[in-house]
Amino acid sequence: MNNVIGSLSKRQIKIIKILGHTVPWIILLIMPLIVFGREEGDAPWGQYIKQLITPVSFFVIFYLNFLYFVEKYIFKNNIKKFFLANLATYAIISALHFLWFRVIIPDTPPPTVKLIEKVEELQQEIAVLKRGDDAPFMANDHQSEITVKPISKTESKAHKARMKLRWWHIFTDIFTFILITGIAVAFKSTISWFENEEKRQEEEKQKVEAELKNLKSQINPHFLFNTLNNIYALIAISQDKAQEAVMSLSQMLRYVLYDDDKMFVPIQKEVDFINNYISLMKLRLTKQVEVNVVTNVDKNPEMPIAPLLFISFIENAFKHGVTNNQPSHIHFSIETIDANTVRCELRNSYFPKSEEHDKSGSGIGIENTKRRLQLIYPNAHTLDYGVKDNEYYSLLIINTKQS
Repeated sequence: MNNVIGSLSKRQIKIIKILGHTVPWIILLIMPLIVFGREEGDAPWGQYIKQLITPVSFFVIFYLNFLYFVEKYIFKNNIKKFFLANLATYAIISALHFLWFRVIIPDTPPPTVKLIEKVEELQQEIAVLKRGDDAPFMANDHQSEITVKPISKTESKAHKARMKLRWWHIFTDIFTFILITGIAVAFKSTISWFENEEKRQEEEKQKVEAELKNLKSQINPHFLFNTLNNIYALIAISQDKAQEAVMSLSQMLRYVLYDDDKMFVPIQKEVDFINNYISLMKLRLTKQVEVNVVTNVDKNPEMPIAPLLFISFIENAFKHGVTNNQPSHIHFSIETIDANTVRCELRNSYFPKSEEHDKSGSGIGIENTKRRLQLIYPNAHTLDYGVKDNEYYSLLIINTKQS
């Protein structure tokens, strides 16, 4: 069900609510016109208007429950008061029905009363026809009209039929009232669930965004700390290279400050940032270090990607993958496999530093990146990394369409 909610936009949920409040009532108001039209050949508007008290009663019961009773009693586990409130409502509406049909418009009985009268007339006619020539009537010179003797047995049956239909009418009214109440409870509960779920998802979204912001705020100082350490090392080697590094750092900081604030950036911008960073790191490397970089995002250079997802792995490569005493290597590649998938692979020689000589940060980069991937690309990424044969490797594949 949560997937269903997630797939519905706020506009779609609003449309469902509107249709749920309008379509059933339109059908309920139109049906009597159709029924009356079939019975009498056209739409008797006078009779229809007099019968409107029935759908109006349904309307009152429904919205008393939907707008008040359900929230006040059901949602607060006060079932007893809920039943009492509805029983009082049924009693008041039944009394109004009686006054309407028996006092206000007695000349227009409800359909069930008409049916009773029809049955009574037919029963008397059938009884008279069955008597034939022996029908009990009197005629003389002083009386020109035919008088049918009362048929007590027939009248008794008609009275029983009348009472039976009246009780059936009362039963159907109560059953209908209960049904309308049940629909109101179900509809209110469903709408309330939708609203609560929507609110919960919004709160969860805000929580995730706050966590992402916090994670990025940790990555930025971490990146800056590592870069400044590199520039510090360059000062002792070459002041010209150190100045060049500062210029490269200023360009990268523009990206970090202005583009990192966005949820997603074009992958081409992320690749440009990575190239600048690698160029800066290479300034202090010796000829013993082999750095091979392949970037190819031509299949979709505008693919939206979360910023600074790959930098932590590259930082670790320069931190643990190079040494001035032995030959070492860093092989990095990033490419778009198709219009929605990016693949990033990195392999480097492995020279772990002791905590005593490690001045490159607290090691939070990889863990933060993993957490960001879980939040931004759940079930839409694969990440594998570790050490094998004295070589560190990492492989990250992201499907931006599935995120």
